[in-house]
Amino acid sequence: MRLAVQLADPDYGWAYVIVGWTLTAAVLAAYFGRLVVRIRRAERTLPPETEQ
Repeated sequence: MRLAVQLADPDYGWAYVIVGWTLTAAVLAAYFGRLVVRIRRAERTLPPETEQ
């Protein structure tokens, strides 16, 4: 019960916000990083462009 009271303390709220946004940023960075790698890999497999 003490832990629940301590976690409900408004002074600790900012820590959850920071941790939440940090995790969100890490997930988004990993997603976009993998997306860039997949795009570069796909570009290597395309046939060369022909000028018209």
